[in-house]
Amino acid sequence: MSPQLIDRVNASENLIQDIFKRYAPSEIGVAFNGGKDSVVMFELLRRAVTAPVLAQCCIFVVEHNDEFDELRKFRAWYMQEVARGLPLVHQGATQDMRLSLWTLTEKHPLKVVFMGTRKTDPHGRYQKEAVEKTTPGWPDFLRACPLFHWSVNDVWVYTRLMCIPQCSLYESGYSSVGRSADTNRNPCLRRDDGSYRPAWELTCDNAEREGRQTE
Repeated sequence: MSPQLIDRVNASENLIQDIFKRYAPSEIGVAFNGGKDSVVMFELLRRAVTAPVLAQCCIFVVEHNDEFDELRKFRAWYMQEVARGLPLVHQGATQDMRLSLWTLTEKHPLKVVFMGTRKTDPHGRYQKEAVEKTTPGWPDFLRACPLFHWSVNDVWVYTRLMCIPQCSLYESGYSSVGRSADTNRNPCLRRDDGSYRPAWELTCDNAEREGRQTE
């Protein structure tokens, strides 16, 4: 692990520990959809916080109908086998993420939510800091993003060094996974014979979402 990545891991763990010092577990949410960034974020949480404490947090996924079966199955497997049965709140499918979060926070009054957002993500570009309040119109809580300053290469180097399981879609050319209707294999990973290299061979953040038709 490079000195730069070690520094980023340490900064992420410090951010996590600081949040848990400032807020009760019942006030903390964890957004987990099973994508590569959320998995790495969750592994950092598991390293920094005990399972009984995490179990008191609201670990949730905002589901949608147009989801890859592979991602849905991986998420269920991960929570059962890796996270040792930690509870996952399933927020029902809706076309509006904002509405889904309003519904969730009506049931669970959260003050802070851990997210796998990085600053090179479309939504991350609207954030200036790793911990920041939501924008007007969204439920009022802090967005805490332990991976905010990580690159896509950092995510994959850490994943492979720490033997972290990931969804099988990343093995076959998908570098960023969204709705199945607008997510394709990344053309930058296509080999001359038509097959695709795995996502961890893509090291450029700017090319990470080349397979996504919409943001």
